[in-house]
Amino acid sequence: MDSSNGELVSNHEKQANIINKHFSSIFTSDDGKQPTFVPRIDQHTFLDNIDFSVDKVRKVLLSLKPSLSAGPDGIPNIVLYCSCFPLSYVFEASFSTYCLFSDWLQAIVTPVFKKGSVTDPNNYRPISLTCTSCRVMKKVINSQLIDYLLQNNLITRHQHGFL
Repeated sequence: MDSSNGELVSNHEKQANIINKHFSSIFTSDDGKQPTFVPRIDQHTFLDNIDFSVDKVRKVLLSLKPSLSAGPDGIPNIVLYCSCFPLSYVFEASFSTYCLFSDWLQAIVTPVFKKGSVTDPNNYRPISLTCTSCRVMKKVINSQLIDYLLQNNLITRHQHGFL
């Protein structure tokens, strides 16, 4: 990896600092401004609950690759396969109380090479590895949110990217 002065750096800690400096320089901050939207559906139509049934949790768990890395909590995907019932309960409790486990708020950020010279920090993008259980909860919520948006014509059925 090249430092800012073009010198080749082989020390892992210095390489991590170079990548961190680059990622920090391209990070944007939220300005706090919210756009205004014209209501497009009846004010009494809303998504008021998420179903964290064992079947829905199992469906998402079965779609996971068992070989993927564990997140910051260290729990591998294969262990979660037999945990549908407890996860269903935990997701419901977490969602209804607006609380997440502190491990679910952590991520392991890893630089992944895109293209070009491997010594240029601009050729890496950050990937955040989060806890699998939190990703499962997110997928259950996302699936039902997308269904709601489609059923109420808030997004077109032709939309396929960036959902």
